[in-house]
Amino acid sequence: QVATDALDELEGAWTVRVAETAYLSDGIVAISDHETPRWALPGDVQPKLRRQCCGSLCKYALVATGHAAAFFQHPVGWAKKLKTWDHAAGVACVEAAGGLVTGFSGDRLAPQMVYAPPDLVAGRELYPARGGVVVTNALCHEEAMKAVNEALDNAQQTQASDGARETREVLPPPSLLLMVDRDGTINRDVGSPGVTRREDFALLPGVAEAIKQANNAGWAVCVVTNQSAVSKGLLSEQGLGEIHEEMRVQLAEHAASVDEIIYATDLTSNASVPNALCSVPGARRKPSPQMLEEGMAQFAVPAASSVYIGDTASDMLAAKRAGIARSILVGTGYGQQQMLAAQELGLSLPCVADSAQPLGLPEEVLPIELHADLASAICCLIAEMSE
Repeated sequence: QVATDALDELEGAWTVRVAETAYLSDGIVAISDHETPRWALPGDVQPKLRRQCCGSLCKYALVATGHAAAFFQHPVGWAKKLKTWDHAAGVACVEAAGGLVTGFSGDRLAPQMVYAPPDLVAGRELYPARGGVVVTNALCHEEAMKAVNEALDNAQQTQASDGARETREVLPPPSLLLMVDRDGTINRDVGSPGVTRREDFALLPGVAEAIKQANNAGWAVCVVTNQSAVSKGLLSEQGLGEIHEEMRVQLAEHAASVDEIIYATDLTSNASVPNALCSVPGARRKPSPQMLEEGMAQFAVPAASSVYIGDTASDMLAAKRAGIARSILVGTGYGQQQMLAAQELGLSLPCVADSAQPLGLPEEVLPIELHADLASAICCLIAEMSE
C-alpha cells in the first residue's frame, strides 16, 4: 500500500498509474498499470519520471526473484504490441527460475519467439494471444489465467450491453508524429560512418530546446537513423545503445525527450525494391521508406499527420517514398551543401527547392523545404500550427 500511495502521488508522463488491484488469493496480487505518454496529458502538465526502456523487464525480474507471484500485461490503446527486447529477456529469466509465461490463451512464449506482420520488423514486436502476457511463478498460473480471462470476458460483456469503455484505457494518438534523422540533424556530424563513441556525441545548438517545444506541443518525437557502423564492425549494438543513452541524457538536461529511436545497421539499401519486406537485406536503410513506415505504424499516426526532418537527399527520398505529408531538409550536416547553393542564388532561409532551383537535389524529392537547422524547422512548424 505504501508503494501504491507513492505512485499515486506522482503526476506526469511516464508515471506508473495503478488502475486496478485484484487479490486473486492469499499472497497473490495483480496490478494493472500503464505509462502515460506526454501527449495524453492535459494542458502543460510536465513529466516527473524519466521514461525507462526496461520497466517490463523489472516486472519479470520481480517474479523470477520471488518478490512477486504474478503479473499481467497488455498493450494500451495506440500501442498494439509489446516490445521484445524487454519481454524476450524477461521470459528467459522467469523460465530459468521455474516460472511460466504465456499469452492470455495459454500459449507459451519462448524467449526467442518473435512473430510480426510482414509490414513490421521481425524481432522488434511481440503479438501474444489475446494481446497480453501472464507471468507467474508457475504455482498460481492456472488461477491467474482464469482470473484475467474472466475479467476480460466480463468487461467485454458489459461493454456490449451498455456501451461501457474498453477494458484497457485507450489513449489518444499524438497530434503529430515528428520523425527526425540523427547525425547532422540532432547532433554534430563527425563524418561517415557517424558517431562511434559516446564521448563524441554532442547536440547541435538549439536542438534540445526545439525538441522540448515539440514535446510540449503534444507531438511524438521519433529518431530514425542509419547506423552502418554496427555492420562494419566499428561499433557494437551495445555501444550504439550507449550513444543513444547519451543523447537522452543531454536532452533530459533541457527537459526534452524522444519517444522512440528506430535504426538500421544495414550497409546498403534496397529502396528500389517495391514494398520491400524487412527480411530483404538492406531494405530498412534509408532511402528505403521502411523505418518511417515502422514509425507511423508504431504510433498509429498516418502519413498525413507525419513530418520528417533530415540533412541528406536519402532522408528526403525515404520521406517521399513513405508518403510523408511534409519533409524538411536542414542546412546542417550534409545539408550544408544545399544551404550554400541557396545562398549563392541569393535565397534566404527558409526557402523551397524546386525544379527551377533544385539546389543539387534529385528530382524525385522536389519540391522540398530547406531550413537552417532543426530548431528553425520545428519553430516554423509550431508557429504554423498555432495560427
